[in-house]
Amino acid sequence: MNPRQIAIVAWGAIALVALVPKPEIRRSIAGVVKAMMARQLVIAAVGSLLWNAAVIYALHCVGFWNASLWWDTTVFVLIGTLALVWRMMEEKDYTHSFFVKAALTNLGIGVLLETFVSTYTFGLVTELVLVPWLFLLGAMLAVAQSSDQYRSIVKPLTFLVSVTGLAMLSRAVAGAIADQQNFLTMQTLQWLLLPFVLTAAFLPYLFALRVWTNYELACITLKLGEKKSRKVRWYAVVKMLLEFGWNLSRLERFRTSQGNDLRSATTRQAVDEVLERAT
Repeated sequence: MNPRQIAIVAWGAIALVALVPKPEIRRSIAGVVKAMMARQLVIAAVGSLLWNAAVIYALHCVGFWNASLWWDTTVFVLIGTLALVWRMMEEKDYTHSFFVKAALTNLGIGVLLETFVSTYTFGLVTELVLVPWLFLLGAMLAVAQSSDQYRSIVKPLTFLVSVTGLAMLSRAVAGAIADQQNFLTMQTLQWLLLPFVLTAAFLPYLFALRVWTNYELACITLKLGEKKSRKVRWYAVVKMLLEFGWNLSRLERFRTSQGNDLRSATTRQAVDEVLERAT
């Protein structure tokens, strides 16, 4: 582990020790854990872990991945995938262009610089100061950008973030120059390309997850209104799959309009009539 990774783990442990003994914090954590145990979230999380495990194993088999990449891999699996899923849940664009935008966002030069900067770090003492400083700047900037009351301090905070980023980048460049013999190796190429490869490999799972969640939402109306037999509910699900397929934009329009009529559809014929109005 490099100094920055040690600093992150150290501050995380300090925060855990300081916060967990407080009853209100424990209740909040318990509430979050309880919410995360919902069936849909558990299925999505387990599916994500299994998918990433399969991708990593495949990369290992072709000689691209090795144990030295464990930190960056862990960060992507626990944080990078969560960011992609969160962006997917907030995005209202149900076309394939969403996945193109998601890929470009995660495959941009910013990710490359972030990966580069996170390797050639300052000493441990400096990193122990830098990590909470970055967290504080990020939190203050997020609050300032979300409130008109603090809008005046956005520019000064942005300037501080830029200065800190330039200092980190300068240190990384100096470290790479001093260590050019090890930097210009296949291992370095693997390390720099890892976020891009993992993101590209995760997109098919993200697409499957979006299809599943959209159909889950569309099927909620089948559980509401008049009671329906299991055969009718499954018939409606199959008919929707045949009618809309991967066209999530059409499915979303149906869900927010004619889909509400499925509440009272208790027979196959009634289901057919609802779907016919959607064509």
